[in-house]
Amino acid sequence: AYRHTLSKLLEDAGYAVDFVGSEDSGGHYLGEEMDDNAGYPGITDDQLAVLLETGFSEKSGRRITVGPYLETFPADIVLLHIGTNHVEADPRDVERILDAIRDSGPHVYIVVARIINRYPHHQVTTVFNDNVEAMIGGRGDDRIIVVDMESGAGIDYYTDMDDDLHPNHLGYDKMAVAWFKALAPILSKPDFNKKATQ
Repeated sequence: AYRHTLSKLLEDAGYAVDFVGSEDSGGHYLGEEMDDNAGYPGITDDQLAVLLETGFSEKSGRRITVGPYLETFPADIVLLHIGTNHVEADPRDVERILDAIRDSGPHVYIVVARIINRYPHHQVTTVFNDNVEAMIGGRGDDRIIVVDMESGAGIDYYTDMDDDLHPNHLGYDKMAVAWFKALAPILSKPDFNKKATQ
């Protein structure tokens, strides 16, 4: 999806990053060292909350980790685009996800997407995004950042979609750019290493 383009943008900007997670995909684009991820096709936000809290995947019926997911696969930054599968207006499951991530460490940056919409436009997705953003604003956590994938990434829902729900390569490239713009200020902070490029 967007990880190949995002990895190139980060590399070209001089950032040394490593994707982490229990899943392996995209090795022919990213190389075996960079194909780790925590992307689960078709997962719903309530299923992801359970996975992060317990390490058990309700979607596949298998145990992924022996305890909370991020104890086995710790991360400094989490990119979260969740809710497109079985979207509903209520943000409570996303709040559970944020709680599980925050429980893994106070230092973790969480970049939460206003998720992409559908073709044709789906009003519930916009309401969900508004509710998630309001919930995040109420948390008062300056290490949770919202990135607008729905309308701010420049996705053309007529030309940049592979089907009614998933972007094509053009849409994923635009998502990568939006993620990169959100990540660059975080990665430039003193608590992250940057390769010498000067």
